[in-house]
Amino acid sequence: MNNSEAWSHYKDYVNDLNEFSRKLGFAGSAICWVLKDSNGNFPKYVLVALACFVFFFIADVLQKFIGALLHRWWIRKREVELWTEIQSIEGEYLKPGWLDKPPFTFFVLKIAFLLIAFVFLGVAVFLK
Repeated sequence: MNNSEAWSHYKDYVNDLNEFSRKLGFAGSAICWVLKDSNGNFPKYVLVALACFVFFFIADVLQKFIGALLHRWWIRKREVELWTEIQSIEGEYLKPGWLDKPPFTFFVLKIAFLLIAFVFLGVAVFLK
């Protein structure tokens, strides 16, 4: 397996995880609404789970937003540098590793929020 194949496998896993986690996030949020008590209020653990689902979706959006902003900034900067050097924006771009760290941080955070939310939902169901 070469480097591009390895990264291709990684991207497949990440894309699948993103897709499945969003579905789980929506399903978990719906479960929260089902677990309201007879007065229409959320039990404490369900409310915490719902907050975690909200943080999950915020982190999901921030992962893509921050990634897009950083990449646009870096690509535009590189284009200006290339234009100054060779009067063209076509050329090799050596992408620095730090460029993916902020989006990856939000990726990990969103998965953590999703897992924590389901733990709280499990506790809420168990205590019911």
